[in-house]
Amino acid sequence: MTRDATVIVHVKGVEQSDELREAVEKRCQHLAEEFSETERFEVSISPDRNDVSAQAHASGKNTDVAAHASGADPRQAADAALDRLERELRSRHDKRIFAPRREARRAKAAKKAG
Repeated sequence: MTRDATVIVHVKGVEQSDELREAVEKRCQHLAEEFSETERFEVSISPDRNDVSAQAHASGKNTDVAAHASGADPRQAADAALDRLERELRSRHDKRIFAPRREARRAKAAKKAG
């Protein structure tokens, strides 16, 4: 089942293009498909000294993850922030799935030994 997550893109003080907005929305929808617990993505892009800064935030069922990055242009900054967000989502997702499995194996081994 595919579903659409809410994607909000804020662009302030830098050149905005439909291509940038579409690329960010497409990437966020891909993340929503991969991590079903996410329901909302918010990406903010703004100038930061000599670079462009991007902040990405994902929220949903038991999920609240944020990441930020900067780059030479808005697309590069957004991609870097979404890469970091994806790593954090993957880490939390794996912990949620595999930690109980590891605990069950340890409990089973301890029960056999004891």
